[in-house]
Amino acid sequence: MVYWPLRLFMLHLLTPDPENFNIPLGLDLCIHLMPVVSLLIDYLVFMPRWTIKSNTVLLLITALSTGYWCLLKYLVDTENGGRYPYAFMDMEDDGLRALVFVAVGLVAFLQFHFMRNIYDVVVKKTETVDIEIDRKLR
Repeated sequence: MVYWPLRLFMLHLLTPDPENFNIPLGLDLCIHLMPVVSLLIDYLVFMPRWTIKSNTVLLLITALSTGYWCLLKYLVDTENGGRYPYAFMDMEDDGLRALVFVAVGLVAFLQFHFMRNIYDVVVKKTETVDIEIDRKLR
């Protein structure tokens, strides 16, 4: 949910050289869209509603964000010209980078709640249709 708005409207935040950003559309869709679509279909069609509590989700997102922060700090050697994977992470100040991580974590948290609400709407409608079909078949 972070990549596509940046890709469509603010490409300079993804790459330092937007004119030379030449990922073929098919590959871009496979890498950045298909996983989201596949997991959404899997959740809406095959899985029960998420029962995980918001506090647990927030803790999990915080742990994953912190882990990603630490992994990047370990892998990216900025003192020797290393760059972060996306241009919006290439900041001199760790405090600003931390704000970006908090913002992305907040987007993930809001997306969790949005997906739970979508599930309630979609699955409730399909369950209602299933009940009607069952009633007609009796």
